[in-house]
Amino acid sequence: MYQSEIKESFIKDYMKSRVVAKTSLYSLFRKTEKYEDKLDKDCCQFTKDEVLNMYKEFKSKSVYVLLNYNVILKAYCAWQKYYHGLETEIAYEEINKEMLVPLVPESANKILSREDVTDIEDQLLNWTDKAVVEALFEGIAGKNMEDIYAVSRECMQGDCLV
Repeated sequence: MYQSEIKESFIKDYMKSRVVAKTSLYSLFRKTEKYEDKLDKDCCQFTKDEVLNMYKEFKSKSVYVLLNYNVILKAYCAWQKYYHGLETEIAYEEINKEMLVPLVPESANKILSREDVTDIEDQLLNWTDKAVVEALFEGIAGKNMEDIYAVSRECMQGDCLV
């Protein structure tokens, strides 16, 4: 990782105040590493165009993934500015959803219909797998997706989820 000690410190600080998987942060920094090496600078020093090109090459499945990446990298740059005296404008602050939409490949925008999900569930032999697919389609939520593992028999009412 480019400037790995600094990024390690950021990850520790970031984890103190936010609910995010540590592996997600490491994964993002591993993704940026290729571009940092290519441009020979930390991702905090990227220009807006360099950031957008990097995001395009990520080939993300959703604009919301890119927005999340941007929030994390913007926080990293602000942290760098505060703790390490970074003396550059933070390009991530200029980036908005409208700029990110064209960076998501057309093939990534597949939305499944109710019928598509039912077809997938019909192919599954394990009832637990069917329940997971159904829960994901219905929009399972909660801190760390805790709803999925908090489901118990008491949550069921006949054939319907409560």
